[in-house]
Amino acid sequence: MTKPPPILDTCRELIDKQIPNLFRLYLNPYVAQACVCLEEILKQTWQNSYTTEERLPTYLGNAFEEVLSGACKLARYETECRRTSQRGLVLDPAGRLKYFESISIGDDQITLIPDIMVLSGPDVGEQVKQLADQDFGFVVIMPEALSDKSNWESALDHRLQIVCFDQELWLESDRDAEWRTGLNPDVVVFDESFVNHDVPFSAMTARDDIYGRWMQPGTSTFHSTTYQPNSISTLHLVKCLAAVAPDFIAGIQSTLDQVRRDLSFRSETFAELFSPSLRKAIHTLDFNQEHVIAQGHNVMIGQRCYFDGVAGVACSIRGHNPPEYVEELNAGDSPEEAREYVSEQLASLSGLPHHISGVSGGGAVETALKLGLAAQFPKKYVLAFQGGFGGKTLLALTGTANPKYKAHLGTLYEHVIYVDPFASDVCETVDKLLDEYPIAIVQFELVQGVGGVVSLPDPLIAHLQNKRDEHDYLIFIDEVQTGMFRTGPFLHSADRGVSPDLVSTGKATSDMMFPFAFTLLNDRVKQKLDERQADLIPALGSLYNYDLGYQTVANTFQQAEENNLSEQVRSAGKLFSEKLHAALDDCPAVEDVRVFGLLLAIELKRTGWLRSKLQKMLFRFYFVGLLQDRELPMIMGFCQYKPYIMKFTPPLSVTDDEIEQIANSLRRVFNRPLPILIAKAVKLLISAKIRRK
Repeated sequence: MTKPPPILDTCRELIDKQIPNLFRLYLNPYVAQACVCLEEILKQTWQNSYTTEERLPTYLGNAFEEVLSGACKLARYETECRRTSQRGLVLDPAGRLKYFESISIGDDQITLIPDIMVLSGPDVGEQVKQLADQDFGFVVIMPEALSDKSNWESALDHRLQIVCFDQELWLESDRDAEWRTGLNPDVVVFDESFVNHDVPFSAMTARDDIYGRWMQPGTSTFHSTTYQPNSISTLHLVKCLAAVAPDFIAGIQSTLDQVRRDLSFRSETFAELFSPSLRKAIHTLDFNQEHVIAQGHNVMIGQRCYFDGVAGVACSIRGHNPPEYVEELNAGDSPEEAREYVSEQLASLSGLPHHISGVSGGGAVETALKLGLAAQFPKKYVLAFQGGFGGKTLLALTGTANPKYKAHLGTLYEHVIYVDPFASDVCETVDKLLDEYPIAIVQFELVQGVGGVVSLPDPLIAHLQNKRDEHDYLIFIDEVQTGMFRTGPFLHSADRGVSPDLVSTGKATSDMMFPFAFTLLNDRVKQKLDERQADLIPALGSLYNYDLGYQTVANTFQQAEENNLSEQVRSAGKLFSEKLHAALDDCPAVEDVRVFGLLLAIELKRTGWLRSKLQKMLFRFYFVGLLQDRELPMIMGFCQYKPYIMKFTPPLSVTDDEIEQIANSLRRVFNRPLPILIAKAVKLLISAKIRRK
């Protein structure tokens, strides 16, 4: 066993080799290799549970609790298919999940995720026996419970098994240990110890008949929108495993080498062990190339260079693989200095003096909800808005209005009310709800990103702010897609005349390198928590306190100040607005152009027989047209709720010349007749099928 490599070495490799980090449409060899490693760990650990031929696919995430939430989602989905109970029992003797499914306030409790019971303390085994007559469909066994079979044996009882695993247990336990032979895991969750706690990482590996059922066409909504997936975590995982378990890696080295060398084998492995739907999209677009690199604003795929207009879903400050990133961090603040500087900057720029670090937008949303509900207890209702998106983890789904993301998942947080923010009588509706329900939190995005890049009406925002003191609720603004200078100011709320109590930001803090996020809160929330649940802030704040995360954000703030990033984005947004309106206002294919700094949308017209029939597929034809543009091929996203709205989130360092070229490319493509675009897309699809044969 050797010492795991420093995380900055992994960053240096990404930069030197120009490896795409936050780029989804990439047949990522590091993702495939990581999945191979995790599958093999399961097969070696539980040799009698899986056949040699059986494939065990993996979901990759940013944090242990995020992935555990995903595992519970998967278990609920599977137990509904089996027509058994969707209730879950969690055995957590060390108390690691103290604020996972509930928060205690004195003798009372806030239930965050219904139908999940967490047992903690040294007498977990005895507590389980007392629940023998209760109906649970799945059981979660934390690492600290595994070594003593008496903790969990009576909890199995033909239930679906989720086993949480850490590196220490994997390396040190006897291969023939009784606990290994006594378990038959359906899902295994790996925690951050497998990457030496250096980088945000967690994963779950599951039986193919369980995970594969979820990933069928029409149900593949499991994968997080914020997991691209990350090369930094998967590359670092393989490096760490090679350091601490060289014999293990040596045993699968030939497979790992084949994944790296053989594109066809990589593709097959990627589909079987990670995402068949993503593999299909990559092949269809002919992105399954050996030569894929990312640098600055562009991604080179084969011999073709594309402008990246998705940029890690609004994560890009200055583009892919900033060449001076490692040197800047080495020459910059120490971790302690970086924390102090970031704290000062967050408070100064947002007006919110307190923060908790996280690793994803969904995680930051969950943290904000936990803080807000605890601060407002006994009030328990969340008022949210249709078209909103909070994330896909079990609690973050509170702010996600679209029911398709919640189908088959059992009971979620129950005390949430959704209102149409664009109804003519929305303010009157809000007033009635405030009078009728004890509203604890009003949650919203000022610009609904997933919901169509549409701005909530100013009168509604002003009304919510004016009514706050009268009804004593907290305003929680989700700025995952609008924050970190994306619309000009550090937070979009600064331009909208609203003073939030809670704010969530996403991985735009990452500089496209290190996944990081924040939940910000004001003194009002902090004071209430100090009175009601003083342990909550330090407990949540200790989970994702990454040195490199703070150093990355400190460096980003310094870059932003040196380059006057806020004004740079305002200027670029103004120029984009001028150029796009000039290019597209008279375009017969375009209904509307919306520009919020560098968060942009182009809404396609859906009138006419053909367009009305194809409205949910319209974006695909224009997407392909943009990819095939001869002068500036580009990658553009779309809004999941309304796929006829195309979304553009370029790097914040986009230049005036690039804006001019982008506008010209959009003019060319969006003015082409739809039948021609359809013909090009069909040709691409046929070519992809021929290539696969």
